[in-house]
Amino acid sequence: MSTKHELNAKVILIDECAKNLGVLINKILTSDGTKIIFHYNSHSTI
Repeated sequence: MSTKHELNAKVILIDECAKNLGVLINKILTSDGTKIIFHYNSHSTI
């Protein structure tokens, strides 16, 4: 049995998300009106 949760008019925070995974999540969830906030931190050297 699966349950579908209504995410319309909701905001989702996704922390430490990989770039490609973020694109996939964005495509799936924004199609039904969900707003998504991504946090991504890069450990680069100068």
